[in-house]
Amino acid sequence: MLAAGLLVASVALAAEYPVTHVHVRRDQPGELQMESDGIRYTEATKHKNPHEYRWTWNDIQKVVLQPDSIEITTYKDVKWLAGRDQRFLFRGKGLDAAWPLLRDVLPRRVVADIATLTPAPPLLELPAKRLEGRGGHEGTLRIAADSIIFESATSSGSHTWLLKEVENISSSDPLELTIASLGTDYRLQLKQTLPEAVYNDLWRKLNVRSNH
Repeated sequence: MLAAGLLVASVALAAEYPVTHVHVRRDQPGELQMESDGIRYTEATKHKNPHEYRWTWNDIQKVVLQPDSIEITTYKDVKWLAGRDQRFLFRGKGLDAAWPLLRDVLPRRVVADIATLTPAPPLLELPAKRLEGRGGHEGTLRIAADSIIFESATSSGSHTWLLKEVENISSSDPLELTIASLGTDYRLQLKQTLPEAVYNDLWRKLNVRSNH
C-alpha cells in the first residue's frame, strides 16, 4: 500500500510548463518540470550544453507564485550580491495550476499571489480592497473553511492564505482586516462590515490551533 501511495504522489506531481527564464540582459525560453522530489528547469537552446537547474524540495527556501510567473528562492548565497539568497524568476502561462502541487510539498514556503477557490463554497463574500504600498487592488474577499481568498478585479493583487499558515488576524474596525501570514502583514479595507461571528470563528480556529 505504501508503494502504491508513493507512485500516486509521483504521478500527481509530474507537470511541465513552457516558460521564459528572466535574465538581466537576455531572457531564455525553456521548460519547468515539477517532479516528485523537486523542480527542474531545462533551457531550450541549440547549444550542446543547455543550462539546466534542479532543486530538491529541501533546496527551496520560498516560492512566490503568480498566475503567469514563479519566483524560486534557494538557500544558496550569491557572493557578488553581498550574500543575497539566489533567486530564479520564470514567466509563463497558467503557472498558478502548480499551486495544488506546491502547497503540500512546501508547507509555509509558498506565497500564493493567486485566487484559488476551494471545492466547498465560501462561507462569506465581501467587496474589499487589498492595500499595497500607496495604493491597492479592489476585488472580492472570500472566507472558506480552510482558507481566506482575495480575488482582485485586475490581473494582479490576488492572494490565497491557507488558515494553517495564518499566524494571526486582527481588526481595529469592522471595515478593516489584517492577516499575518508567513512573516508578512496583509491589510484589507472592507466595503461591507465583517460580521462579528465570522471574525470570532476565524480567531477561534487560529487560537485553538496555536494551543495544540
